[in-house]
Amino acid sequence: MRARAPADPLDHAPPGVAEQRSLSERLTRRVLRLGSTVNTASRMESQGVPGRIQVTETTYLRLRERFTFEKRGPITVKGKGELVTYFLLGREAKASPPS
Repeated sequence: MRARAPADPLDHAPPGVAEQRSLSERLTRRVLRLGSTVNTASRMESQGVPGRIQVTETTYLRLRERFTFEKRGPITVKGKGELVTYFLLGREAKASPPS
């Protein structure tokens, strides 16, 4: 029987080391994702309009059934390119029950 080379140097490490590495990698991905979100929000804020709430198209698509929006259109965000944004106007009016 031939010995195979380990696919990962941690194949021979104690279990805690491999688990710690996995946790560390997951945490790193989350921090990078959060950093991107904060960076986008900061850049959108710098191009915002005083007194108005501006959201990305992703947020608009998630909330459009419950809130009303006005399309602002594309803005240029450094590092992201053009993003289509919307202004939040308020809650969607609920239909009154039939009498």
